[in-house]
Amino acid sequence: MKRTLLHCLPALLAAVLCAGFASCGDDDKELTPSYETPDTSSGSATPTPEQMLPGRWEGTGTNDDGNTCTLKLTLNPDGTGTVFASCRTRLIVKKIIRYSYESNTALQMDLEKDESYRPYINNLTATSMELSLYDGPDDLQTTYYLTKTEDYSGGGDDGSSSEADIEEAPTLVIRHSDATGRYTSSSETYYKKMSSTGKYTLYRNSNGTGEIGIASSNSLSTWGGYRVSSYDYVYRDVSITSSTYYFFN
Repeated sequence: MKRTLLHCLPALLAAVLCAGFASCGDDDKELTPSYETPDTSSGSATPTPEQMLPGRWEGTGTNDDGNTCTLKLTLNPDGTGTVFASCRTRLIVKKIIRYSYESNTALQMDLEKDESYRPYINNLTATSMELSLYDGPDDLQTTYYLTKTEDYSGGGDDGSSSEADIEEAPTLVIRHSDATGRYTSSSETYYKKMSSTGKYTLYRNSNGTGEIGIASSNSLSTWGGYRVSSYDYVYRDVSITSSTYYFFN
């Protein structure tokens, strides 16, 4: 009997020691550190071009004739906007019904009346854009260096109308002074609303306040040296000493 106990004693001691160390093999696994891949999907991620584009952009460029041209571009978060370009007596005001950024850095802009522009973005940041416009009239074709003056990427005011039945109306305004005999022009953003009689009323504000007047169909091809045949409607504000014409589509 004693011989049997002495013979088994080493095995018993080994079993007791192993139990005292709390399941030897299992502890080794718990001591091994475990790491999870950090989540970098938010925070410092670089914004995409689609996120940086919405806003109002303004800047200038120099065409082949050495003249300074001005470009004002409004890109709303809903994919609409306006484009205004001017150079000396050349001036265009267009409404963008749909725009999209393409992978080859082209900015596809579909306009009213089945027109389209497709400028290329040479450089884009959250506050600056270098845009090469080689569509449209020759004297407006150049590279424009634009700065963002209003940012719509954060979901703020998108420049669109606050009333469902009032639409944004990019407007070419031509003024004439009888005293000087000169014509001047500017690009303005006004708002139009269709009346029950089928005519548009032009307003200064998106909530339907600041009425300018009721427009009629435009039959003019030029006015004051400016080409206006591309506009469907005109409102004439004529006084004894001056006149102001509002052209829009």
